[in-house]
Amino acid sequence: MLTFNYSKMMEKYRKDNKVNTKITNVVPISNERVNKKYFKFQLVSNNIVYKGLENEQYQKSIVTTEKVSNNKFVVLSGYGQLSGGIIEGNI
Repeated sequence: MLTFNYSKMMEKYRKDNKVNTKITNVVPISNERVNKKYFKFQLVSNNIVYKGLENEQYQKSIVTTEKVSNNKFVVLSGYGQLSGGIIEGNI
């Protein structure tokens, strides 16, 4: 299972400003590139962007990360609040 943690600076900002959206799901884009230095993940938040009669759609972002250890990836800069976040877990 993969988990996402915001950077320390962003955690402080979120706490100070009472931001309560969070990343609920982390999905690897392709398992073939797992041994490469850079890897992409899709992050799904609990922020609803579309609410229809039969289904809801949640905010999704695809981010590029840099592999820093066997099961740890850091989101590159340029992704706003997600920048500097850490994705951990087994792919």
